[in-house]
Amino acid sequence: MVKTCLLLLAGGLAAQHTTLLLSYDLLCLLLVASVAGLARRPLRYAALPVLGWTLFMLSGSGIIEQRIDSRFAGDSMLVKVRVVEFPKRSGSSVTLTLAPIDDARVPGRVRVSWFEPLV
Repeated sequence: MVKTCLLLLAGGLAAQHTTLLLSYDLLCLLLVASVAGLARRPLRYAALPVLGWTLFMLSGSGIIEQRIDSRFAGDSMLVKVRVVEFPKRSGSSVTLTLAPIDDARVPGRVRVSWFEPLV
């Protein structure tokens, strides 16, 4: 049981370090293939990290889809916001969390990073 959990977590960790973003259909196909791989004993230990990677990527793609409407992606927008959390300085950047004021184009909370701020 511990080995199974560690292999699933290894797949999730690998997904966090990848820049590869597959389509939803391909991720679903990979999910079915990895579950089918669990049924065969010789493929079980290879299928577990693939299953962990696929589940993590499906979850991540769902979160990305909820963030911003595709017709606004890549465009500049002027939005009135309020600061939700105090700005945090980390190395050469400042990060703060904002919430839009009556603007449905933007998600409820947005984390903004400012690299190499003047102050």
